[in-house]
Amino acid sequence: MKELTGFRVKACRGARGCPNAVTSSATLLERIEDLLRREKLTEFLQEKVGGPLRHHHQFRVAISECPNACSQVHIQDFGLIGQMEPELTGECTKCGSCEEACEEGAIRVEDRFPVIDPERCLNCGACVRACASGALTPGRTGYQILVGGKLGRHPRLAQELVSFATEEEVLQILKKVISFYKAHNRRGERLGQLIEEVGWSNFRKAILGEDS
Repeated sequence: MKELTGFRVKACRGARGCPNAVTSSATLLERIEDLLRREKLTEFLQEKVGGPLRHHHQFRVAISECPNACSQVHIQDFGLIGQMEPELTGECTKCGSCEEACEEGAIRVEDRFPVIDPERCLNCGACVRACASGALTPGRTGYQILVGGKLGRHPRLAQELVSFATEEEVLQILKKVISFYKAHNRRGERLGQLIEEVGWSNFRKAILGEDS
């Protein structure tokens, strides 16, 4: 039986043509895999575990190109969700297509233009794709970073660390997360368990700095 590596990376089919994709992460995926190889996670975990690695030992990364999260990012150690903020740049014809397209009820057409509720908006881009007049266009684009998800006997959903991160910021933050993971890991624990042990606020400080 082939021995497991210390990490696993997966992605949705968004980069291969999914109409819901708001990011395209083929290059980022390669850079993440290269970073994880250079961090020698397989050797690190073999030493911590003291034997063959099992699936629950792997450090798991997943990318979803939109908020539908088909790659199960919420149960991974490090998850990325593509985000695209709609921006009003043209003249609205008040057709209502954006309202119909939004599953969250986050956009409504008022007197002259659409108004977006930021508390409801998931930045999925559905309203932009539905806008026939071109009034709504893609604005800020990036990745929501989630950390600490896992299944097992004590399942845990990943928590949002930052939103709208650039590719470079994703790699910088992942490197810091790996450093934290190595510094606190004793027996091959998952990242979520380590976060719970130190506390969410202390983890954020370790990754994002004192002023985050």
